[in-house]
Amino acid sequence: LPLLLPFVDGQQPGGPPSVEVTCQYSENAAKIDVSPTGTNYITATCTIENSSFGTEKIEIEYGADGLNVVGPPEVTVAGGQSVEIQVAIAATEGMAPQTRNISVTAEVLSFNDIPIAEQIRPSDESNILIEILSYSDFTVDISPNTLKMDAGGMPGSVTVLVRNMGNDADVYDLSVATTDLAARGFNVSIPDTVVSAPKGGSASFTISLTPPDELSTEKIEVKVTVSSSEHGNTLSKSEVFTVNATAAETGLLDFSSMNIPSWAWASGGVLAALVFLAIVGSLIRKKRSGSQYEVEYDDDDD
Repeated sequence: LPLLLPFVDGQQPGGPPSVEVTCQYSENAAKIDVSPTGTNYITATCTIENSSFGTEKIEIEYGADGLNVVGPPEVTVAGGQSVEIQVAIAATEGMAPQTRNISVTAEVLSFNDIPIAEQIRPSDESNILIEILSYSDFTVDISPNTLKMDAGGMPGSVTVLVRNMGNDADVYDLSVATTDLAARGFNVSIPDTVVSAPKGGSASFTISLTPPDELSTEKIEVKVTVSSSEHGNTLSKSEVFTVNATAAETGLLDFSSMNIPSWAWASGGVLAALVFLAIVGSLIRKKRSGSQYEVEYDDDDD
C-alpha cells in the first residue's frame, strides 16, 4: 500500500523521506556560444541528496524553457547518500542572445520500495541559468573590385558592403592600406570609418580616390580590412581591390618624359647653334660663288 501519512521526525534515525536538489549554474549563468564555430551546448552537474534513513526512488523532470535538455529521468539513492547527475542543455545555432532558466525537479516516488501517495511525495527544485551569447559574423564585398584611374583624370570610388551574419546588432570598423596610394600622390577620402548594422542587415563604406597629375602605368592592390569587437572577441576580415593606374598620353616629340639632364640640354643648344651657323655660312658661300660666275660670263660677252 502507498504511504499515506508523512513520517514524524524522530521515528527513525536519519528522518523521514526527503530529497534535496542542488544544481551548478543556479546563480551564475552558464554561457552558450551559438556561433557557427561554437559548441552550442553545456553540461551542468546536479546533486540529488537523500537525507532519510531509507532508500528512495526519485523521479526527475526538466523544464526546458525552449532549449533541448537531456538528463536521467529517475535515480535511486540510498539513505543518507547523494548522487550526481549530468544535465546536457543545447541551444540552436544562431539563436538570439537571451537568458533562459532550466528547472530541475526531483520527487520521491517510493521509500524502501513502498510507493508514496502523490499528494504527500517530498520534492525539491533547483535551476540552471543559461545565457545565450551574442556573436559577430559578417561578409565583406567590394564593388567594383577594379578601378581604372588616369593621371590627372576624374575621381573614382569603391563601395565596401558588410552583411551582418551574426545573431545581434553589430558595429564595424574600416581600415584601408593607403601607403602605396599615398606614395604615388593619390588623395584618399573615407567619409565614415565606423558603421553599424542590425541583425540580418547590412552597412556600407565608401572609399574615394583622386588621381595625381602624373602616374606610371601599373596595377596597385589595395587591402581593405573590416573588424568588429562589439561582442567580446575581435573578428576581422580582409578583401583587396585593384587600381589600374594609367600614365598621361605623350606626343612623339615630348622630351619631358625622357629624363634628359640639364647639361645635355645646354650642349644640345650649343650644337644646334653651330649647325645653324654652318648652314647659313654655306648658303652665303654659294651665293657669292654664283655672283662670280655671272661677272665672268659678262666679261666674255664684251
